Amino acid sequence: SALPQAYLEVGYGNISVKAGKFLSPVGQESLVSPDRFFYSLDQTFGYVPATASGVLVNWDVSDKFSLFGGWIQRDQFFNNADDNAFTGGFEYQLSQKSTFGYGLVAGSDNRNDIDYFNHSLYFKHRFNNHWSYALEWALLNDQYEYSGISQNVGANVLSQSLYYQINQKWSTGFRVEWQHQYYGFGDGVDAYSLTYGVNWKPRHWILVRPEIRYDSVDGVDAFKWTKNFPPDPKSDQFAGGVSTVLKF
Repeated sequence: SALPQAYLEVGYGNISVKAGKFLSPVGQESLVSPDRFFYSLDQTFGYVPATASGVLVNWDVSDKFSLFGGWIQRDQFFNNADDNAFTGGFEYQLSQKSTFGYGLVAGSDNRNDIDYFNHSLYFKHRFNNHWSYALEWALLNDQYEYSGISQNVGANVLSQSLYYQINQKWSTGFRVEWQHQYYGFGDGVDAYSLTYGVNWKPRHWILVRPEIRYDSVDGVDAFKWTKNFPPDPKSDQFAGGVSTVLKF
């Protein structure tokens, strides 16, 4: 079973406190499928926590500026009392059309003797009633000891999306992503992704999302290991999919 959220929340005025398990406040990509434009998740989503367990305080400083901060465990449900992390960040509305946000998670995974740091920096802008744009930079860095030597493992991810609202029922979007993984030795690995998708809303409670996607990894045969027998791995792949969301 999967229980992404189970929390209590209390608030007074412009301050609220949330305790339990909840969706991570870091990053712009939502774990909730209806809140996303694309059917597939972007690459930045793999490097920021999807959920968090702990206590989180939100403070709406003004109509344009909000802060959050708290103590959490990332992507688990109080499995180990020795795992502790701080999360914090802000979102600022630069104008009626532009929003800038930042969030981080820094802590220790004592089960695996890892100190980690995640962050997400994003910018969203609406040019007019038709065109809008989103940019996100995510970073993951895990530091651990291996044979008495400190190693860093992680990734830098840059994701850009451009959307066009055709009318009330149709919209289209294009996403370009770059990812660099590093392992504490060598030059690391670069990966690229291109995604084109369409949103169709024949009714206000129906969302249909077809998309096509191309992924490539430099020098690594990362795809098609299990599709065929014997395996015929490839360094790139085309994929497609469609999802239908019914709201009620």
